[in-house]
Amino acid sequence: MFNYIDECLSSPCSHQCLNTEGSFYCTCPDGFYLSVNNTCTEHSLASVPKMESVKQPLPAAILATPWTPSTSCRYNGTLQQDGSTWTVSSCVECTCQLGSVSCTTCPSLPCTKMELVPGLCCPVCKSCLYNGSIHAHNSSWISPSQPCLTCSCQEGEVLCQLVVCKTSCSHQVLEEGQCCGTCNQCLYEGRIVDHEDVFSPSSDNCTLCACIFGNVKCITPECPPVECEKPVLLDCCPTCPAECIDQGIVYSHGVEFTRPGIDCINCACLNGQVECYYRPCPMLECAREEWFLEPNQCCFTCRQDKTVKGCFIDDNGIEFPVGQIWSPGDPCEVCVCQADSSVVCKRTECLETCAHPIRVPGQCCPDCSAGCAYGGIIYQNNETFPSSADSCLTCICLSGSAACSPEECKVHCTYPFHSEGECCPLCMDCNYEGRKVINGQTFQPEHRPCHYCICQLGEVSCEVRKCEPPSCDHPQSVPGDCCPACSVCLYDSQILEDGGYYISATDPCIVCLCTEGKVECEWKGDSCAELQCEQSLHHVPGICCPVCPDGCLDENGMVFNHGQSVPRENPCIKCQCLKGTVLCESQKEQCPPLLCDLTQQETPDGQCCPVCVDSHWCVHQDQVHEAQTQWLHGCELCCCNNGIVECATKPCSVPVSCPPQSVLSLLDGECCMTCVPIKPRSTSCTVFGDSHYVTFDGLFYDFTGTCAYLLAKDCESNRFNVVYHSKMNGKSSKSGAKTLTVQSENRTIELSAGNLIQMNNAKVELTYSASNISIHHSGLYFTLKLPGGLSITWDGNNFVELNAHQSLQSRMCGLCGNFNGNKSDDFVLADGEVVLTPTEFGNGWLVKEENISLCTAKTTEDLCNRTRLHDHHSTNNTCNIIMGSLFQPAHDSIDPQPYYRACLSDACTCVEQTRCLCSILSAYAFRALRLGIILNWRNEILCGVTCGGGSCFSECSCPRTCATYLQSDIQCSMRSCVPGCQCPEGLFMHQSNCLPPSLCPLELLYSQSKTSSKFLMTQ
Repeated sequence: MFNYIDECLSSPCSHQCLNTEGSFYCTCPDGFYLSVNNTCTEHSLASVPKMESVKQPLPAAILATPWTPSTSCRYNGTLQQDGSTWTVSSCVECTCQLGSVSCTTCPSLPCTKMELVPGLCCPVCKSCLYNGSIHAHNSSWISPSQPCLTCSCQEGEVLCQLVVCKTSCSHQVLEEGQCCGTCNQCLYEGRIVDHEDVFSPSSDNCTLCACIFGNVKCITPECPPVECEKPVLLDCCPTCPAECIDQGIVYSHGVEFTRPGIDCINCACLNGQVECYYRPCPMLECAREEWFLEPNQCCFTCRQDKTVKGCFIDDNGIEFPVGQIWSPGDPCEVCVCQADSSVVCKRTECLETCAHPIRVPGQCCPDCSAGCAYGGIIYQNNETFPSSADSCLTCICLSGSAACSPEECKVHCTYPFHSEGECCPLCMDCNYEGRKVINGQTFQPEHRPCHYCICQLGEVSCEVRKCEPPSCDHPQSVPGDCCPACSVCLYDSQILEDGGYYISATDPCIVCLCTEGKVECEWKGDSCAELQCEQSLHHVPGICCPVCPDGCLDENGMVFNHGQSVPRENPCIKCQCLKGTVLCESQKEQCPPLLCDLTQQETPDGQCCPVCVDSHWCVHQDQVHEAQTQWLHGCELCCCNNGIVECATKPCSVPVSCPPQSVLSLLDGECCMTCVPIKPRSTSCTVFGDSHYVTFDGLFYDFTGTCAYLLAKDCESNRFNVVYHSKMNGKSSKSGAKTLTVQSENRTIELSAGNLIQMNNAKVELTYSASNISIHHSGLYFTLKLPGGLSITWDGNNFVELNAHQSLQSRMCGLCGNFNGNKSDDFVLADGEVVLTPTEFGNGWLVKEENISLCTAKTTEDLCNRTRLHDHHSTNNTCNIIMGSLFQPAHDSIDPQPYYRACLSDACTCVEQTRCLCSILSAYAFRALRLGIILNWRNEILCGVTCGGGSCFSECSCPRTCATYLQSDIQCSMRSCVPGCQCPEGLFMHQSNCLPPSLCPLELLYSQSKTSSKFLMTQ
């Protein structure tokens, strides 16, 4: 039994292999012939003759015997077996493999100069010989004898060049064997000084030098000029010696003296300082116990009388011999036992000449030469150490005084931010145009609406927004917007909204309309109604159509307003203009009776009634008064002067301001205005800025929730509830904006940013009034009135005011508190639990929605603690506006401190500084307005409001629009008005323009008349 083996599996042929039983054979394609190595070789056309195709049978031997390829090799006439290896020369070795001979060869070299090395078969690139050492081609080395010389070998040639040092310090230290020095230390006058060490040059002890990263910086004291002939050197500067005053006596510099009555002490005046020392005494040859100090003598003498007396100094009987000197425990006090057994003690006066001397135990005076005692630690002279008061200061000890200087900062970015607690600004956040921008935050610079910038590690990069081509022919650029818009028009230097009207200032009958950036004007003078007036028509400036005059026209052509007095030559005739007619009456009947004869009566010029000449009496209101007497008649103070009664209004001292919850008012029966407490009919709760709340009872707190929270609710009758979405989480139609959701009488009202108001998911057109619910737009705010005594004022962004009637007292709950008049218990939850922190209180009124697990607010780190807020001078000055004169009239009624702190808090996080500041200031002014205080604080620079269409801004404006023209029941007061644009008297707002009633759209007037008629019928 034989196994079948496919011989072609070993690939013995170069092209095609055919397997046979026990063998195989190879074939070639047309144009090739089979060579000995079983490879196919192409025929040469020149050597192969053209042959005709001959068909003849192959020999039987060829068909019967398979062809076997040769695997041996023939080399120089010698047959080598397959797989054998033989040596041709010492560097060449050949191998036979499947009939093919292969021999080793030397590789090519990347050089032109070569050499043979003993022991190697192949040549190599020529090497170099340098100082007895062989270096290979392309190698490099540093010269052992010259460390600043770098050499290399190139095809047998040695190339050397000097090393270029990159150190940039002035006093680098060169170590042995190194070419370039280092800047970690300083080499100065042949000695090495460590980094940050302070020293003085050998030739000048008054100059201080410091080693800073290999550079030596020296400071020489600047000395003022002196005018004296013999100055002395004091603290390294020539100084004129000062005189000394000791016990009232003046001594010149260098003079020695003794104090009166104290001959044992010599003193000297040295540059204004008195230095004293004991007079030296001669050496005594007697024993110590025989020393004797005679009265009024400075030095001891040897006792002639051998009787020894001493001094008893305590109750223990300790005796000191006469002349004994000792210290009683205080090193600054020295005592001497006198001959009469008395003890005389004197204190040493120390003159401290340095700020931080070292106090040596047992030594009286501190030592300035031994070093410095600073912060409880002893430092040697010229030793540097960190300041104990400020970690950003480095100090040095100089003769007992510590001199400190700030650390040198090296900043490698353009807009670094200096955080609190850091010595140097860091390249993390950015300080751009005086405000902090967090790393990675994008922002829009003020006054550059087309720029969008980003802060990245202390660098600010900005891009300019590209505007799309406008869709209209007359686009206009709006201040604060980047790209021209087709929704506004620019006419007569005023911006008109698309579809808005404008009345010409030169001709009030010209009304212009803005349509897709283009202004079209029309003259409306033909539409004026015909009026029947007793006198000629009167044209009021700014009004197109003439009106009947309210005043009167006298015979001289003078115009007088309604109610104004019309003068007459006769002082007894009093005339007044009333509804276009001049009415006069005689004053003669009102003259008081006189007590004198007719011969003593006289009528002064310009007066109607006569008076008594040299009279001692006056008659007033049937009462007789003596001359030169005064009496009070109502609110007038009267005086009898020569028979004439002269009365004037009683002078009043009106208070400049009233305390909180009181107003200036005139009470019945009183003559002067006084502060009267008021009982508010309603109380408000406000939410403003980023996270600031003021409850109904006046509690001020901050809560940074990010979801929906119950702001206020009638917790007894459940007639309404108000939900405040602090930052939208996807539920609202406009994610990222704040919104209000109000539920009342089966209605859900949503107030969103962008002036979008919806009721039951349907957009509401203003003004709206139905089912005891009204919504209107007044000034800068929207007002929503609900049944049950609650009204809501909303600016569409960062301000909400809830005004609750007093009937809702003690019935409210939510983030606005319980409205019970006690702000100490406002943090009460729905279950009656009292919490302590605003975070717990806010989370307790969280409205359950989707993803409620992501809505629980946590007490976070105050961002103002991580920034050096008070280093920003501009930020403090900006917030100080609320503490200044603009808001001073309301300071006694409303504490400005909580609003000032809210301003500082928002300045830490708010990127749009101007918007955040205006939000805080507007909230304070709005609360003052509700207390009857109008603050005219806005101007062109500070939170200014631009009014168009002939209107002007007012801090207390009421809605006078074409839609409310016929509604006479609208009342305006400081408790209902709001800041906004208001038309002059007689004009009404329509689409941001002030129009006379004749130009109001008829459909609005018609709808009003139906509403008014319906209202009158229901009455």
